[in-house]
Amino acid sequence: METTTVTESSFQNISDISYFDTTINIVTDSTIFNPNNNITDDTIFTSTINYFNDTIFTSTINYFNDTNFNAINNITNGTNSSNAAPAHDFSKYFPLIIAEMALSCLCLIFSIAVYCVLPEFKNVHGKNLISMSVSLLITFVFLICDLLWRKVVSRSVCFNMAVVIHVTFLANFFWTNVMAFDIWKSLTDMKAKGEVKGGSTKFLKYSIYAWTMTLLTSITAAVLDLTNWVDPKYRPNFGTKRCWLNGRTAFYFYFNLPVGLILLCNLCLFLATLRKLVIIKRMTAVLNVRQQQQRLYLYLKLFLIMGITWTTEYLPLLTGIRFLYAIAGMMTALHGVFLFFIFVCKKKILVNFFKIVLSKNASKSSVSYSTSQQTVSTSNKKISVDKMSDSKF
Repeated sequence: METTTVTESSFQNISDISYFDTTINIVTDSTIFNPNNNITDDTIFTSTINYFNDTIFTSTINYFNDTNFNAINNITNGTNSSNAAPAHDFSKYFPLIIAEMALSCLCLIFSIAVYCVLPEFKNVHGKNLISMSVSLLITFVFLICDLLWRKVVSRSVCFNMAVVIHVTFLANFFWTNVMAFDIWKSLTDMKAKGEVKGGSTKFLKYSIYAWTMTLLTSITAAVLDLTNWVDPKYRPNFGTKRCWLNGRTAFYFYFNLPVGLILLCNLCLFLATLRKLVIIKRMTAVLNVRQQQQRLYLYLKLFLIMGITWTTEYLPLLTGIRFLYAIAGMMTALHGVFLFFIFVCKKKILVNFFKIVLSKNASKSSVSYSTSQQTVSTSNKKISVDKMSDSKF
């Protein structure tokens, strides 16, 4: 094993080591280290470096383009860092999260089918639920693709997937904002006799608001990611390591911040709605008030789950327990299941849904049977006429 003494001038291209006030002894497995050597890409070796009061640490170094490299150093005070605790490996939770997302996708598909079939969902409330469910379904499909193929797809494909996830995930929360506003507006516009002012353009207005706000947020993030207008550490970094946002700062600025503002706005709308319910209950519109109250309680359950999931994103930062990130991911993956149990998984709704589906299938079968009987009857008549014609001769 050979040893060489390297001075500060030899480390011109090293980014993670800023200065040295003494010489450094480097031992590199029978190889003399020289930053000017021709080292191929991704060559990795372990070196033991003694400096500054005999502090010992192990450095794993990745070389790129023959000159520049990044050193990842775990430094301890007088001890070898090989005994340090390894970083938490979240990849072992991927199969469970993928299974949960797949289950959520099935629940969302069934929920959308129920919304489209049942008459009671063919209103603004039902259309809002369909829009939110479709957004969440697309989000989960692309997140599953990210977990399965992030190491295979190209950078451009991964970037586009990340943008789609960002758009649809934010749209899901903006549609909850629409639902909170809609229940408040319905109670505000309620007349004394229990009627609610409506309009054919209400859902169109809601759609313009939800998608405009979503696209403004996502397009801004994409532009900042593709330009040099902000420092790299404050960019979303779409598709760099995974086909989604990358880095804690990116999540806080481009996802958690807008979602937090939406949830805060929803909370204010719910408080205003509860206050309005207390006032309207004194009016004669008892039945309609009860219907709106039931819908409010359903929304509160949904937003409570979303709020808890959003809050768990901050618990690892506050507690230092990184495993909580996996818990937050598992809860997010079950949003489709929560949506199903809150709005669809009720005996009355399921019974009515299957009655309509089975009756439609039965009517199709009867129409098909009737058509075949008419065809047979027509054929029999034709045969009888032919026989009569033959008998005349």
